[in-house]
This record gives sequence, C-alpha cells and structure tokens, in this order.
Amino acid sequence: MKKIVLICLMVLVVILIPVVINVLVSIPVLERCSYPVVGKPVDWLYFGASYLGTIASFVMIFYTAKSLRQNQRQLAEMKRQWNEEHRARLVFSLADKEGDIVLKVSNVGQEAARNVNLKFSDAFIDSLFVQYIRDVYVGLKDKFFTVGAGEDKFFMLSSNWGNNGVVQFYVTKEEVKSTEFIDWLNSHRSMPIEFTGSYRSHSEVYSINETLKIEDYFFGSLVVRDDLTNAVIAIRKGLVQGKDQDSTIQKSLDTIATILKQNQEARVGHL
Repeated sequence: MKKIVLICLMVLVVILIPVVINVLVSIPVLERCSYPVVGKPVDWLYFGASYLGTIASFVMIFYTAKSLRQNQRQLAEMKRQWNEEHRARLVFSLADKEGDIVLKVSNVGQEAARNVNLKFSDAFIDSLFVQYIRDVYVGLKDKFFTVGAGEDKFFMLSSNWGNNGVVQFYVTKEEVKSTEFIDWLNSHRSMPIEFTGSYRSHSEVYSINETLKIEDYFFGSLVVRDDLTNAVIAIRKGLVQGKDQDSTIQKSLDTIATILKQNQEARVGHL
C-alpha cells in the first residue's frame, strides 16, 4: 500500500513541476525576488526541461542498473541450481563383489567426480591384518583419482568365500586363509569405518565425512553362499588353492555338474 501511494505522489510531482515552473517564470522578476535573475523566461523553461530530462535519465540508469544486478543474481542462481542438479555425487557403501567384501565408491551424479581423496581413521587401518590391504588404504590419503558419472570403484576390505581357500597377494608375498578373513569380518562387524576427504565437481569442492559399519550391510552369517556359487567364484578369481590335490578346478567343475544334475533330477521328479 505504501509503495502504491509513493508511486502516485511521484507521478503527481512529475506532472506539477512543469506547471509550477511555468507559473514562476511568468511572474515578473521584481515580484518574484529582490535579486536579479539571469536570462529570459524561455531560457528557464528550456533549462527546466533539460534539468528534468537529466533527472529522468539518472532515474532510468538507476533502475536499469538495478535490473541488471537482479538479472545477474537470477542467472547466478540458475547456474548454481543447474550445477547442483548435474554435479557429481559420491555414495559410499560396503558390498560383496565376487566373494570380496569391498568399499564401494559410486558416483550417482551426472558429472565426473575429480580429485577424489580419502583419508581413513587410524583405528580402522590398524585393524586390518593384511599388509597389502592396509597399504592400499594408507596410500589413498596421498592419491587423487576420478570416478566417472555412473561409475563404481572398489577397494578390497576382506575376502568372504571358500572355507579352505587361500588368498594370495603377490605384491606383499602374503597368503591368507579365507577362514582368517571370516574371523576378522565377524569380530569387526560393529567397528566404525571412518574416513574423510573431498572431491571436485565443476568448480566446487565437496567434503566427505563418512562412517560405515559391516553390520549395516550384511545380516546374519557373512558366509551365505552355497557350493555352486563358491565354485564359480573360485574359477573366476583363480585365487583358491587347496592344501591337497582334491581342491582343483576339476573338482570345482565336478561340483557344478553334480549340483546341476541334482537340480535337473529334482525338477523331473516334480513333473
């Protein structure tokens, strides 16, 4: 309401100013004031018109500049919203990948996440009993990597397959029994896996502050596979080596054939 009244007053002033000026300049100088006035009345009319035109120009410049600033703010907000909708978004979780429990780094955004850097807590790193895995997580704090849009990256945490297998790490010359991994997983189910870091998307830098727990992603016993699944995983990974000649690829193939035959006989029995 106040704004409307103010606008009306401004319009009224603009209309009345020429009338007032015309009245003033039409009055003889002696009647207007006691000091001399330079110029003729028509000169003052021209001056008044120019003066009002100059004021109007300044007003227009002011409102134009104000509109430009407002447009710039709107464009900046639109750009911010577009970047927010299309930026990279990293999601962290624990997953089972072909028999390994892994830290899964997923980019669910529409742009690549660049300069990704992760730093894990000392408590988590100290809990890792495999030197190779520990070195990987320690080294991440000094490395930067990229996760493309829709891409996943995996970092091994532990193995979770086979009851008599051995996992070999050729870099550190380690051989770890799968039962040791199972024991570690079960004893660290509630351990916080804490890490911080950052990544870049467009020109913005986003921080990372995450805490994961094994028990939040796996329920009950961590060993949930049947013999068929374990055999397929063993063949694909090529990492399982038994303590005797019975644990061979041929045995794995025999196991697959036996289970498939049993399933086929079971289906025939139901017909």
